[in-house]
Amino acid sequence: MYSDARATEQATRIKQYALKRSAAQGPTSTLAKLLWYQDRQIAQRATYALHQTDWVSAQLCGRFGVSDINNSLKLGYDPVTQEWPEWLDKVKTPRRLLPRVVKPGSIMGTIRFELTERFNFPITTQIIAGTTDSTASFMATGASHPGEAVTALGSTLVLKVLAEEPVFDPKYGVYSQPINDQWLVGGASNTGGAVLLKYFTLEQLDDMTPRLKPAVSTDLDYYPLFSQGERFPINDPNRKSKTLPRPQDDVEFFQGLLEGIASIEQQGYERLAELGAPFPSKIYTTGGGAGNEAWTTIRELVLGVPISVSAHTEAAYGAALLARKGSINITAKYLLKGLRLIASPGLRRFVVIPVLINTLLFISVIWFGFEQIGIAIDWLMTKLPEWLQWLSWLFYLVFGLLSLLFVFFTFSLVANIIAAPFNDLLCTAVIKKIKGGKLPDNINEPGFIQQIVPSILNEIKKFAYFVGWSIPFLILLVIPGINIIGSVLWFLFSAWMLNMEYMDYPMSQNNLDFTRQKTLFKQRKIISYSFGGVVSIATMIPVANFLVMPAAVAGATALWIEQYEK
Repeated sequence: MYSDARATEQATRIKQYALKRSAAQGPTSTLAKLLWYQDRQIAQRATYALHQTDWVSAQLCGRFGVSDINNSLKLGYDPVTQEWPEWLDKVKTPRRLLPRVVKPGSIMGTIRFELTERFNFPITTQIIAGTTDSTASFMATGASHPGEAVTALGSTLVLKVLAEEPVFDPKYGVYSQPINDQWLVGGASNTGGAVLLKYFTLEQLDDMTPRLKPAVSTDLDYYPLFSQGERFPINDPNRKSKTLPRPQDDVEFFQGLLEGIASIEQQGYERLAELGAPFPSKIYTTGGGAGNEAWTTIRELVLGVPISVSAHTEAAYGAALLARKGSINITAKYLLKGLRLIASPGLRRFVVIPVLINTLLFISVIWFGFEQIGIAIDWLMTKLPEWLQWLSWLFYLVFGLLSLLFVFFTFSLVANIIAAPFNDLLCTAVIKKIKGGKLPDNINEPGFIQQIVPSILNEIKKFAYFVGWSIPFLILLVIPGINIIGSVLWFLFSAWMLNMEYMDYPMSQNNLDFTRQKTLFKQRKIISYSFGGVVSIATMIPVANFLVMPAAVAGATALWIEQYEK
């Protein structure tokens, strides 16, 4: 709890060694509490250091020892280097208890089977890594671009703005949290709604609000604080509240307080801008004061920035948005992860030959395919009357696009048949790399010669499966009027097949037959279609598509280990 400040001795130790940007400083930090337990020999009995949200997630999916970045900041995790820093050893942190940290929105696993029966959840329900409640509340507002900010008008005043780079300054209590490849920079003042309730009741505030004159400033120049001391935007532990002189008119006094809080809000955003964050281009408002239209007008006049009340402010809504985005977008990141893996030392040698095969085959297929399209359209035009000859450009466009889809996908399948033995070796090498240089006991490191026949036969089996299912989709592609729907269905089918194609490598290494693989894919349709869809789109990007095959093999292997293996 934030009110638990018993770990003062441990906080002093942390302050001595922690980096300036660390959020683990202070006696209420998670790290200080962990060290307090460690010093009393209590932590020795523990297996994991868990935040509340980590415990709940583990109960849902059965995977302990995993946390998200934002919840781990106060435990000492470094969001810039994305690792547990070395200075943790200097304060005698028990590293064996520290969790593996993932990004908010990452898939942690699927729900435990016994819970599906108890709560009537589908067995395919995914458990997504969350974030802190304040960050989830920020996401609920819809703010998503650098310069967009959220002011929380609660008992205190909390300011947060999206930035492209992190900003840290412990002097002012300013630190940053990663959010969707950006940074959420924030600070909190001791002013806020609690100050108003020192002088008036809620009923009195509601009664006076309609009589406010926001367009006419009181010029009272207040700096209202609930108690002595301020850290942001001014660092002064002895700062006293300034609410004098007090006019006889309570409405004027009330408006002066609102103007004073608005002025502190302006100074806060100016302080963040001074430290390196962007000054807000737009401000969303949450909290109890968000519905006061007169106060909103005062703030707009003081800050000179458009201010809107958020339609959604609940942390639960922001968490739901994070889960939706995570479950769909997470698989796209595995293709990028595959690209990074194949570029790493020790894996590049497994990529050279498949890329050469891809390049030669691609050039051959494109040349042959477009030559045949031209011949087919020339023949078709001889069958049409002269007044319909203008349709030739339309035929080239339609047949070209449809053929492009078919050619690229067929090219990928054929290339995979030829490169299958190399891809098996690449898959094994990726497993070994991710597992820290050692293969699991159930996987043997294959030799190239031994892999040739089984790998090619396995690819032919998948190719036969593809051909059998592609016939009805190809028929739809050539029926006028229906071919537009057919194109969409063909893309979905392509996504399904490409997911099956590349996920087969790690699954076969783990002795899962084709039938079992299809069952798993059906249970996780979102992952299957999104990963296959990303790969399908990538195969249509000129030049880049030469690297898609090895990147997809490596990415699918990482996807298997992190999302399927358990």
